[in-house]
Amino acid sequence: MKIAVTKVFAEYINTVAKQTGKKFAAEIITLPEYAYTFFVGSDIFTAYEFGDVNRDGKYKAIVIRYPSEFYAAEKYLSTYYLTKEFRRREVKTATELQDMILDLCEV
Repeated sequence: MKIAVTKVFAEYINTVAKQTGKKFAAEIITLPEYAYTFFVGSDIFTAYEFGDVNRDGKYKAIVIRYPSEFYAAEKYLSTYYLTKEFRRREVKTATELQDMILDLCEV
């Protein structure tokens, strides 16, 4: 599995949420440049460097959505942020990856 903004990784996040009984959902979205920099918090140069730009010139991110009763804002994850956390935590096992995802996505 590649730690990046991909459909497979978004599905894995949803699987982790389901297995642990957490109420959040991950989905891939595309954003224009101004929205990407606002919501994700990275510049477009980082998006290009880490491959978060699709063929249409739109920027992609994983959005984490919570139930309305949580009164929580959506969280946006980029490949840069996921990679940075993965390396910082020195993730080596599936359990450590699951813990990382829960730490990043839980409210």
